[in-house]
Amino acid sequence: MVRDTKLYETLNVPITATTLDIKKAYKKLALKYHPDKNNHSEDSKTKFQAVCQAYEILNDKQSRAIYDALGITDEALIEQQKKQQQQQHQQQGGMEFPPMGMSPGDLFAQFFDNNNNAAKQPSQSQMHAYPNFKSESHVTNGKADHPLHRGPDIKHVLKCTLRELYNGKMAKLALNRTRLCLPCNGFGGLQRTTCESCQGDGFQTQTRRMGPMVQTWTQTCASCDGAGCFIKPNDVCPHCHGEGFIRERKIFHVEVKPGFQDGKDVIMQGEADEIMLNNLVKEKVIPGDVVITIKQSRDENNCFQMINNKDLLMNGCPVDLVTSLCGGEVYIDNHPSGKLIKLDIIPGEILKPNCFKIIEGLGMPYLEDGKDDTMLRRGDLYIQFKIQYPEQLENETMTQLKAQLNKDKYVKEDLRREKEAIDQRLDDCVEVEECVLSSFIAPDAETLRKYKADYRRRRNAMQEDEDGSPNKKRKCFPEEAYHDEDNQEDCIIT
Repeated sequence: MVRDTKLYETLNVPITATTLDIKKAYKKLALKYHPDKNNHSEDSKTKFQAVCQAYEILNDKQSRAIYDALGITDEALIEQQKKQQQQQHQQQGGMEFPPMGMSPGDLFAQFFDNNNNAAKQPSQSQMHAYPNFKSESHVTNGKADHPLHRGPDIKHVLKCTLRELYNGKMAKLALNRTRLCLPCNGFGGLQRTTCESCQGDGFQTQTRRMGPMVQTWTQTCASCDGAGCFIKPNDVCPHCHGEGFIRERKIFHVEVKPGFQDGKDVIMQGEADEIMLNNLVKEKVIPGDVVITIKQSRDENNCFQMINNKDLLMNGCPVDLVTSLCGGEVYIDNHPSGKLIKLDIIPGEILKPNCFKIIEGLGMPYLEDGKDDTMLRRGDLYIQFKIQYPEQLENETMTQLKAQLNKDKYVKEDLRREKEAIDQRLDDCVEVEECVLSSFIAPDAETLRKYKADYRRRRNAMQEDEDGSPNKKRKCFPEEAYHDEDNQEDCIIT
């Protein structure tokens, strides 16, 4: 009597189905629910894994009998039942002692009897060994299963501009990873064949009588390398070619939400490698995470920068002289929002060079701690103004401007205070020297190089003179000064 029919219903076969019927049903459903044909949807993955699990149990006679009798689908429990049945069978067959671990005495006895069981092993050279993944829970080799450890993360840096951090974007990233083969569930084949040498245990037990004592030891099965099963050439998985894993290039869709900051990590859990390849050893691990780190790209032409994790700073906003004195309109056309920002300068609000003004709500979007993700707030925009003075003015304009400014009461008051301060300083001066300003022209690179070479030559000459005449002082050349980068010293140019 069948205790549970869930696996039969998964394959759409009756409980009396033969092995051939089960295999036909599996191939039909595997093609139907294969993730590659269903755009890798979660529903198709779940159904495909269920079909594979049902086939693995029902296709094996011993596993099917255990399932029909007990109704269990856990592979570890089924393998445990197989072990118990095998041990009972061996004990009934006349074994004096059950299999046990190898002791130093057993190892010594095995050293002189390595070929004791070699002649009894049937040839299986035309079969492929089962992909023996380290720490694989479904590999039964007579040893306790080791828990899977977590694999490493896959890390990648995603560069974003300030505008993209302000508005958000959807980015596509293609990353390489190693994943378990879904069609064969990592087995390397659609059907496994139990090793005849070890009966699927992965180890062989040998007994030897030594006088009045009987010695028993176990060793890894040489036919299957401890896997306990084989994959026939006709049953090798065509997707992974018997390796049990595939190397794929996965395209990830990364959502950069508005307000993401430089250094923000976007974590995709469980999307890293499922199989680690270390020194030609395949090891199944708990998949790590794919960690995408947001990196703000620097744009030299962009005058905006983020400060305080939520505010924006605009350096050098140009304002003409008339607007800075009399008021008017100033436009900002390169704001990260992409909008044209209009600023109204109120008449009487004089903008001084390099002064700062604040506009609330035009900074970067951000989330308050403990608030809903949809409740975005915005910081402030700090603007540093740069006054653009005209190169020159007409004489008539200067005369009228001077006359009008001298009539203003605020200007008069400033001039009066300044004159009083100057008069107070003049009283303490013995002599006043009048000077005229000249235009400064920065030397080009070639001229500066010649100045430096000439300075080094004169400096070396003066050092030689100082060595010969200790009281001789260094000359000074008051014409022009520059900074010697090689010696970090302020020097004089003649």
